Amino acid sequence: PSRKPATTVVWQQVVDQLVRTMGKVPLGKVTVGHAKKFRSDLEGRKLASTTIYKRTLFAKQFFQYAVDWKMIPENPFKHVKNTKPKGKSNVDVPMETVERLLEVCNSTWAAIVGLSRFGGLRCPSEVLSIKWGDIDFETGRMFIPEPKVEHHDGRGRRECRLFDDLRPILEKLFNETSEKQGRPPGREQYVIDEPTYRAAAQKTTGWANANLRTQLLRLIKRAGLQPWPRLFHSMRASCQTELEEQFPSHVVCQWIGNTESIAKDHYLLVKDSHYTQPMKARSETKVTRAGSKTGQNERCSEHASITQEDSKALEKPGENAIFAAIPAGFQMENRGLEPLTSCMPCKRSPN
Repeated sequence: PSRKPATTVVWQQVVDQLVRTMGKVPLGKVTVGHAKKFRSDLEGRKLASTTIYKRTLFAKQFFQYAVDWKMIPENPFKHVKNTKPKGKSNVDVPMETVERLLEVCNSTWAAIVGLSRFGGLRCPSEVLSIKWGDIDFETGRMFIPEPKVEHHDGRGRRECRLFDDLRPILEKLFNETSEKQGRPPGREQYVIDEPTYRAAAQKTTGWANANLRTQLLRLIKRAGLQPWPRLFHSMRASCQTELEEQFPSHVVCQWIGNTESIAKDHYLLVKDSHYTQPMKARSETKVTRAGSKTGQNERCSEHASITQEDSKALEKPGENAIFAAIPAGFQMENRGLEPLTSCMPCKRSPN
């Protein structure tokens, strides 16, 4: 019951592939060989590496349930190599590209692009779910519905900053909507007030891109741009990458709605600007460190010379040099009578 309908669909795809690979082999007769063939069959279908990884992971999970219920003694997928893909499929969508795209967008589509690229919202689920009551222009915050993760404990709605690049786009749409209706939009009115988009995106199996991707491709072509992989997801990843350069990672993940590990594996990108932006000279750091170390050595030498002079002054032939040198009324410090070693004041070993 806690699983989304889309997850159930994927599970059924895994079950169908298991049946195709293993036929009517009884559960207790499934071997490691069958499990390896299952994965090789997925590879033979030329599926994406991420898809192969996830479906193999689900199959392993199914058989682990059988182990837990004592239906089989061992999980045949335990010895199947299933390495998680490391490559990122998202790409950086630079600001120059977004600005050219916004020039050919009406206010509604400018908001869709802005919420994706400047706000980092998931599209279509979050972009089509957010309402005007979720946006607080006065405090500069957004309260974003999270349909994708609402079944997880403590999830379903997150608080996010209303970013400077996004604010004028939403304000323009708000004003146009107010003029069109003759009154300001209500709190329960959707920001993207296009019922056809929402109807097409809300399938029985969950959220789908519907015709948003098709329309965005038309706008990209009209702007004279080339489409990029994963149109909406790449804009979300580009947003998080830029925010990470300005704010702490835990803050950005709170705003974007993912975890630091997920961000590192799937969202954070290496941009072209990382190769060209000014870099602090390493020689400055080296000089600073060397200067700090030199100053510390000078302080140690100073303490060493004072200690040596004091020691010579106390060394008088024929008497106890130390006690004879102590003046009347002298109050003993808590470090005792022993003379200091050369570097004791700075608590460093002379070696």
